[in-house]
Formats: sequence, C-alpha cells, structure tokens
Amino acid sequence: EAAAGSRTHGALGMLVFAVAMAGGRLSGSWVVHKLGVGGLFIAGTVLSAVSLLLAALPVSSAFTIFWLSVLGFGVASLWPTILGAAGDRFPQAGASMFSLLATCGNFGGVVGPILVGAVAEAGSLYAAMGLLGVVPLGALACILLLVRPHKRHESARE
Repeated sequence: EAAAGSRTHGALGMLVFAVAMAGGRLSGSWVVHKLGVGGLFIAGTVLSAVSLLLAALPVSSAFTIFWLSVLGFGVASLWPTILGAAGDRFPQAGASMFSLLATCGNFGGVVGPILVGAVAEAGSLYAAMGLLGVVPLGALACILLLVRPHKRHESARE
C-alpha cells in the first residue's frame, strides 16, 4: 500500500512538473518581452533556488510536488534563452559554442546526481536537496556575465 502511494505521488509529481514546465516554455518569450533577457534569468534562477529550498523541507509529498513543479516552471525557459543569448552575444562563435554549452549542461547532469548522492549519504536527502538551491544562483552569476552590456568594436559596426 505504501509503495503504491509512493508510485502514485511520483507519477503525479512528474505529470505536474511536465505541465508546469510546458507553461514555463510557452510563457518564456512573454517574460523576455516584459522583463528582458536578464530579467528572465534573474526570475527563473531565483524561483528555481527558492523552490528547491522549499521542496527540500520534510513537510509532505504534496508540498514537495508543488515546489518541484514551481521549479519546472522557473527553469523551463532558461536553456532556450541561454542558447539565444549566447548566439546574440557571440555571433561569430558558431557551432562550437553551442557544443560547449551542451557539454557543460551534460557535465552538470552527470556530476550533479553524484554530488547529491554523496551529500545524501554523508548527511540526509533533505540536506542534499537543499544544497541544490545554490546551483541556480551560481548559474545566475555565470549567465549575467554572458548578457552584460558589451562594447562593440568599431569594425563590427561597418
């Protein structure tokens, strides 16, 4: 009975996360038009950090599902906007830049779960989940370096 409830909550969580992420992807361009690229990055990463910290609290599965769904909404537009902003910022970089960005994302997808597992074994799963809350803030610092205003060279204007 408990295992069936866990599976149901897990499936429900994935469903709600996917719906929230779809809503975030569909609303991303609206957010960029209202807040700008930097505003989307700030809103998405702060929302992601807060939702990860709150999802880590040992309250209830419904509470965790809600905050992980908020995470899905917050993170949904980040990757496509990162690609667009990188292309705008470095128009001559070409395919190698996008390969490097994808490699960095894949690296995080491999290393992140290993670190979460190590922290969970050393402490608790709640501590590991809470620790994830700092990742979006670190990403924000890197992203803001990418979208900062920059001077165009005189030769680029011609």
